[in-house]
Amino acid sequence: TYNAAILEFDFVPQSDTVRFEYVFGSEEYPEWVGDQFNDVFAFFISGPGIAGNQNMAIIPGTTQPVTINNVNNGTNNNGPCMNCQFYVNNGTGNNAPFNTNPFFVQYDGFTTPLQAVSPVQCGETYRLIIAIADVGDAIFDSGIFLSANSLSSEQPVNVTYQLSSDPYGDGKTLAQGCTSATVTVSRSGDVSQPLGIPLIISGSAVQGLDHSNLPTQVNFNAGQTTTSFTIDALVNPNLQGTVNLLIEFAIQDPCGNDNFQSVELFFNPTAPVELTIDFSEVVCPGQEIELFANATGGGGDYTYLWNTGETSSSIFVSPNATEEFSVTIVDDCLNQEVTASALVEVPIYEDLEIQVTADIVEQCPFVGNDLEVFIFGGAAPFTIEWLENSNAVISQSEIVSVAPSATTNYQVTVTDVCGAEVSGAVTITILSPPLIVDLTPDTEICPGESIELVASPSGGFGDYYYLWPHSGETTSSVIVTPEQSTSYTVVVRDDCNTFEVTESTTITI
Repeated sequence: TYNAAILEFDFVPQSDTVRFEYVFGSEEYPEWVGDQFNDVFAFFISGPGIAGNQNMAIIPGTTQPVTINNVNNGTNNNGPCMNCQFYVNNGTGNNAPFNTNPFFVQYDGFTTPLQAVSPVQCGETYRLIIAIADVGDAIFDSGIFLSANSLSSEQPVNVTYQLSSDPYGDGKTLAQGCTSATVTVSRSGDVSQPLGIPLIISGSAVQGLDHSNLPTQVNFNAGQTTTSFTIDALVNPNLQGTVNLLIEFAIQDPCGNDNFQSVELFFNPTAPVELTIDFSEVVCPGQEIELFANATGGGGDYTYLWNTGETSSSIFVSPNATEEFSVTIVDDCLNQEVTASALVEVPIYEDLEIQVTADIVEQCPFVGNDLEVFIFGGAAPFTIEWLENSNAVISQSEIVSVAPSATTNYQVTVTDVCGAEVSGAVTITILSPPLIVDLTPDTEICPGESIELVASPSGGFGDYYYLWPHSGETTSSVIVTPEQSTSYTVVVRDDCNTFEVTESTTITI
């Protein structure tokens, strides 16, 4: 075998039989039926009265274990039948014999739901080993599916209870004056004789003050399997806090021990119903907020009715102006009606306006200026975006420093927290045309030969100023006699003196 998987645990049964429901499925179905790939599993039980490990996974009415080769309908699902009354063809992937919605189970075949059953001795400790493995090879998986909560040993007497309402959401606390609990006692097995079960009452709750109708014994007539009684929670004006009631049913468990079944209930005082409406501050007209009806007191469950017609515990509103909302609740326990109202104030803002720096005219490029936007009205905080020539954002502040090289348009958009948006623009006009320098192009000369390099500027403003870094000369042209290939650079400025243009040329020997 391969890929064996084992789960084992101990348990103590409370009767003379243990059972649970299971399904076996495999991807070996149906092609490998009758072959050596006979994937198997077992439910081994061991303990007092059981010789060794006994397999509980047996085909009903036989002593054969449940395996691929023992439960099938042939290699093509058309026979021969081998206990095929317990076989389910799952070729389409959605015929699993249990609820898998919305998921499909891929195993090509399953057993029908089967029961694993074994006699046991009440109150003793047993071990259950669940094991499954591939046979013959390690591919085509198999699996066991266990029915939830099906591992059980039946008890002859069972006690349950149900609240008339669940005001506190815990399933066990009653509100005084409006909640009751119905306790149901059922029995199984041999019911041919009458049965009386005494009740042992304890706890801080007082019969006649906190609750009523609690018997001292429950009785079954011969043949009767179920009986019930109802406990009412009374109004005790002196009740200051939660009190409890513990009811023990004095009948031995199936193992003969005084392991009494019990029911514990709690009783709460009911305070007058109080109601407020909670909500967050409105910042903008039309903003959606949630109004919460905050109710306390009573029995804990309420019916709601808002002046909008809605019946939920909270509602969403989007007021454009200050508005009053109200809600009426009825305590489902005491039937007490309470109304609360709340004034939702919506602020009024002046229209959002902006003022920006006036257009600027400069003779020269690269002159620094601060552009500023002034904001009036609207709802703070504000989002600011400056764009240069409608391209990328250059600033998100009220003031932005710029030094354009040519005439440039700056746009600013201001958005307030409520979404109001206003835009403006500033244009900085540069009067001087761009300064352009033409320099003698790259040239090849002979060794020892001289060449004149000439810088010819155009545009810009005013006179031109030259600097040849290699020699420090400040004329528009220079004579050079390189001994090897050399690059020469000239730097030219104009009367703006706010920038310079650098050009280079290479003389190759």
